[in-house]
Amino acid sequence: MLYPLTTPSRTLLDLSGLWKFMIDEETTPIDPKKPLPTEDVVSVPASFNDQTASKKIREHNGFVWYETSFDIAKPLASQRLVLRFGSATHEAWVYLNGQEITHHKGGFTPFEVEINDYLVANDNRLTVKLSNILDYTTLPVGNYSETTDASGHKIRHVDENFDFFNYAGLQRPVKIYSTPTSYINDITVVPNVDLENSRADVQVKVATEGEFDDVKVTILDQDGKPVVSGHSADQTLTINDVHLWQPM
Repeated sequence: MLYPLTTPSRTLLDLSGLWKFMIDEETTPIDPKKPLPTEDVVSVPASFNDQTASKKIREHNGFVWYETSFDIAKPLASQRLVLRFGSATHEAWVYLNGQEITHHKGGFTPFEVEINDYLVANDNRLTVKLSNILDYTTLPVGNYSETTDASGHKIRHVDENFDFFNYAGLQRPVKIYSTPTSYINDITVVPNVDLENSRADVQVKVATEGEFDDVKVTILDQDGKPVVSGHSADQTLTINDVHLWQPM
């Protein structure tokens, strides 16, 4: 998954800053259809347990909640809008204006979701429920167990198997980016080089979405000059007298 950048056809909105934050005591259910009932804040991106002197928060095992709000400029309403998380350690449920829009497990990998169908005209509320539990299904793994206190309240325990502190939270940037409604979703390039004959067959597959008239693929040399081109979303381009290169 490529990192989004601002380009002539793409706008980038960075949601970094102070987000509402609370740990889930699991005594009273938290309803994502309502604003998060707290005024406490933490910085995003960052580990939540690295921003406090509270032992209760720093050593918390279980669920936490984040929330922020944002507006979308009217000129972007006709664009495809994608919400991208750099990471959410270790499992996340994402809600936009009270509706669950995606779920992701894997604390150190990015994920994204289209959000056009969930937006409102003003003041969109983004809520994230996050689990920092380490068990046999996570990377890294952890020894997870549960006990209950005298009142029947569940207490979660995680013992790491090695020298590791479980820094967790929204530790990488959260961004919204736009694309045209017709766009390239993915590109796969597989070169097959015949050294004896100085020839290369380059298989190119372009995954597209939306409406388009043509897909043109051009291979350039090191001086930026066209070497070969073709018009297809799935094609093999042949380069004769190929000049191999290596990174300097």
